[in-house]
Amino acid sequence: MLKCDFCEEESESVVRVAIDENYDRLTERHVKKYACQECSAKKEAARKGQCDPK
Repeated sequence: MLKCDFCEEESESVVRVAIDENYDRLTERHVKKYACQECSAKKEAARKGQCDPK
């Protein structure tokens, strides 16, 4: 089992999507975080302004 870095629940799979405005994956150091499907969907909706990320 894998663990979601956002809700900390165990999951069969996690995803990492790093496509966003002003995201510079080559020169900026950052912490990699992985999300379960539910947290990933919430983050994507929040990124698009469709809901609160919490």
